[in-house]
Amino acid sequence: MDKRQILAALRTYLTTEVLGDDGEDLMPTTPILELGIIDSLSMLGLLSFIDEQLDISVPDEDVRPENFNSLDSLSAFLAGLPRTSKAS
Repeated sequence: MDKRQILAALRTYLTTEVLGDDGEDLMPTTPILELGIIDSLSMLGLLSFIDEQLDISVPDEDVRPENFNSLDSLSAFLAGLPRTSKAS
């Protein structure tokens, strides 16, 4: 999965699960932490989505503001992580 695909999946998730109708203006460079789009509760949901739907496990030590600042920075960060191999 490349950065573009990850970006699209993240935007869809945040738009449908976190923002609802307010997500139409969500751009790749929108500062999602600074604007409070992601808080501690929605961060847990986002990490679960990343793990379950994108098959990418984010190490605890990498859950830092610079990696989650925007969809663009998050998708670039996630594209550099290995995909997990989950048994079916």
